[in-house]
Amino acid sequence: MKAKELMDKDFVYLNADDSVIEASKAMEHVRRFTCPVVNDKKQLIGWITAFDITKGLREGNDKISEIMSGYEEIATVHENDPARKAVVLTANNKFVTVPVVNDDNQVIGMIRACDIVELLSELYDIKVSKLYEAMQNQLK
Repeated sequence: MKAKELMDKDFVYLNADDSVIEASKAMEHVRRFTCPVVNDKKQLIGWITAFDITKGLREGNDKISEIMSGYEEIATVHENDPARKAVVLTANNKFVTVPVVNDDNQVIGMIRACDIVELLSELYDIKVSKLYEAMQNQLK
């Protein structure tokens, strides 16, 4: 299975010039803890988390560019990479979400930990709650 077959294509992204407050509202609206930051060509330039937003609000930062992680700090998978790569990145780094990019470095999807749990539960016909509990114990 390729990353593009596992990814969620329904995601929200932010721009570096977006305000921290608006980013907070957008992430809350879609109930996501992480979000890619892209340029005008939808190319990945940064990453923002709920922790970054909280810290940014506390410190009085105005723009996402002031609080985001830079591109060099982001682990990605290419759309044609094996989905296993995203699984390994998620497990080894305790990631919530891994962005999926194309040849032009445009963000085209996200692979979330919950997508992986759902796939595994389907493959092994295991109740998601049991699999989630087992993963949580392994990630501690």
